[in-house]
Amino acid sequence: MVDLKLEQLSLDWHIARLWRLTSSDLKANITSTGKLSKSETATNSINKLIAGMELANVMLETPDDIVNMEDWELSNFMADYTGDKFKGNVHTERGNKFESDAINALSERIGKTIHDGSMIVMGESSGGVVACSPDGQIKNEDSVMIEGCEVKCPC
Repeated sequence: MVDLKLEQLSLDWHIARLWRLTSSDLKANITSTGKLSKSETATNSINKLIAGMELANVMLETPDDIVNMEDWELSNFMADYTGDKFKGNVHTERGNKFESDAINALSERIGKTIHDGSMIVMGESSGGVVACSPDGQIKNEDSVMIEGCEVKCPC
């Protein structure tokens, strides 16, 4: 696994995420038996990745236009381009607002330091196409991630 060391929700993180199959997409592409799905949802997910590769190129060519967008503008721009219907809601906004509080509480509860999340790519190459972005990372004494954490902040 390779840690890309990208700040979550940064422009570089968004670009790197566009052309990768992430944890959010895996359930649409792999069945409960471990086989590749042939569903319409899986096809749509792959089409979104292809559009994401094109969008990544657009974003790299016009970074000044993109970097000045508010988070919601960037999300809408990207969603419109890739056809992604989910653009966030009150629950994701709440999660973003209270995520650091939840991570601090979890850190205290388990007695381990939790570092900021990043993007972790499966395999030995930073060019891998399967990735995840845990909310936090627990690292060993060599600063290598040994565990990831995902927190939720329900209403």
